Amino acid sequence: MVTAISGSSGAGAYGGSVASSGRALNADLARCEVQLSDWSHCVSAKTPQGKEKIAEISARVDDIKARMKAAEQPAPTRADAQAPAGVGPLGHTVDVFA
Repeated sequence: MVTAISGSSGAGAYGGSVASSGRALNADLARCEVQLSDWSHCVSAKTPQGKEKIAEISARVDDIKARMKAAEQPAPTRADAQAPAGVGPLGHTVDVFA
């Protein structure tokens, strides 16, 4: 029996650490890429419904890749978010040669 696989579209669908969410995103991406390949090589790929389904899955793949890329970016620390580079904690420039 064949069952439909539906990916999650919510960012908080998987709880846990960043590593587990990374694995979940990788698993979702793999499933979506298989679905996209299946639909792209299917006889109904040229029908309006097939084209719509391919566009839907392709958008889901793009969304997952964007979330994976965002997850790879280091989150700014509190100090980084408050002061621009080259500025000390009191708002003065830092003399690196002193």
